[in-house]
Amino acid sequence: MVRILVTLLFCSLSLTTAADRKVCESFEGDTILTDYTCPAGYRLIGTVNKEERQSGRLKLDVFSDGWDWVKETDEQRKAREERARRLGESITNNLNEIAEAGRERAKVRERLEEIVPDLAKLIKSRSFKKWVRKSKERKKLLRELKDWDASSLRAMLKLIPEYKSEEIKSLYDGQPSQIHEKYEYFGDMFGGNKVGTGLVVFNSGTNCYGEFLNNNITGIGGCFYTNNGNAFLGSLEKGLKSGEGASYYAESGSTYRGNYSNDKPSGEGYFNYVNGNSYKGEFKEGLREGFGVYSYASGTRYVGGWKANKRHGSGSIIRTDGWTNIVQYDNGNKHGKARYLDGDKLVMIAIFDKGKCDSVRFLISQNNAGVAAKLNCKEQLPVASLR
Repeated sequence: MVRILVTLLFCSLSLTTAADRKVCESFEGDTILTDYTCPAGYRLIGTVNKEERQSGRLKLDVFSDGWDWVKETDEQRKAREERARRLGESITNNLNEIAEAGRERAKVRERLEEIVPDLAKLIKSRSFKKWVRKSKERKKLLRELKDWDASSLRAMLKLIPEYKSEEIKSLYDGQPSQIHEKYEYFGDMFGGNKVGTGLVVFNSGTNCYGEFLNNNITGIGGCFYTNNGNAFLGSLEKGLKSGEGASYYAESGSTYRGNYSNDKPSGEGYFNYVNGNSYKGEFKEGLREGFGVYSYASGTRYVGGWKANKRHGSGSIIRTDGWTNIVQYDNGNKHGKARYLDGDKLVMIAIFDKGKCDSVRFLISQNNAGVAAKLNCKEQLPVASLR
């Protein structure tokens, strides 16, 4: 009799397991499905059969009378799929942004290594790391450098010339190979001439290093100015900046990257100011001259001619509010006809004489009626018009 009851009980469990699964709930509210009994820490709250499990995505309806498993509606399924799609797009966009950021970082690194070819190897060297650890400021600059972004050029210029100067000096135990009334030289000598890689420390506080040819630095090198904190990295010819290079100006915090001639920026270059403004264009003897684009931190840009750091010739002021001012300049002063456009509509023409407004002519009135009106400059004008 007992054997029969045990057999029946086993068969009953098997049939229940095949068709239904037990729904168990923990004290924390978690639910699981199990074939036989609820594990320790769980209690039995119901069952769900095979057909229900296979009919679609199921969820526990806690708002019904008891705990019943109900099928997901089409609306709920669409909402779930939309959330999954958005999540997938979000992840994809994020990965694309990371990839793009990686490409931009690689470009910055390549541009910096054009100035210092062994940059990556240098900053990983044991001696450089040891030198950096001596100063909190150097540690901060190294982090900025390794970010490979807009701040990396400034960080590189503040770190590398000073380090290279100290490194070369330490190779000779701080003892100069040659002492002159104006400078001390650390490096090799041959027949009384400076040869190979060396460092010149001038009495003025300028430290310049590089490859020496005929007693002058010619080729890739750098300068560190202890008297004012300025720095330079790039090409030198007879000790003067010439060709491609970059400079840091400590007083203003600005940086320059571009061409040099006779120790001054000349030709194409890019000047980045600490206030967020920047200039990209032509230089002559250290001044903006020729064609260039001056961008303000506000988003406004001036695109046009320059002479001795002043706007000169024809230029356009492109503003963030949609206005474009096409102006003629003479040594920084508006001179001649200036056209003011709101989008693609020519709204107003003003005549200037050596920076002073002579007359204004509206081609489109405020209600766009197309009525032309000639006004003198003392009458009230739109604030946007004469900026």
